[in-house]
Amino acid sequence: MYFWYMDCTTFPDSTTPLAARTPVRAVVSVVAFIGAGVGLSLMFAITGVGIPCPVRMLTGWLCPFCGGTHLGVDLLHGDYVSAWNDNAALLVVLVLLGARTVGWLIEGVRHVTRPWLPEKIRKYAMPIALALAIAWMIMRNLI
Repeated sequence: MYFWYMDCTTFPDSTTPLAARTPVRAVVSVVAFIGAGVGLSLMFAITGVGIPCPVRMLTGWLCPFCGGTHLGVDLLHGDYVSAWNDNAALLVVLVLLGARTVGWLIEGVRHVTRPWLPEKIRKYAMPIALALAIAWMIMRNLI
């Protein structure tokens, strides 16, 4: 079965250099993530209806992302102090994600073929991020 979106003449495949695949996909993913966040924040700002946190409903604890909708609304209004108070760690992550997105754009334009992080660091990036998220959840609920 033929799918036009799988045609390797129009879309990158495994033979395309890494720089032609990774930065484009990464930037598209970040734009989709930001678009969903802005859409959710706008919906909450207009209607007052948001998505309830399942962790908070089950445990009563704030998860690492709790306050994200309020953070988005505050950022839309330009109130950075309130955004910081809503979820400081998530705001820092969003700033770092923005910086990394600029890096992906530069890599895409310059056709950089080497990974931006060494293999040793990339191997432990997700476990470290998970440990930091758990530490943030515990810290914001117990302190």
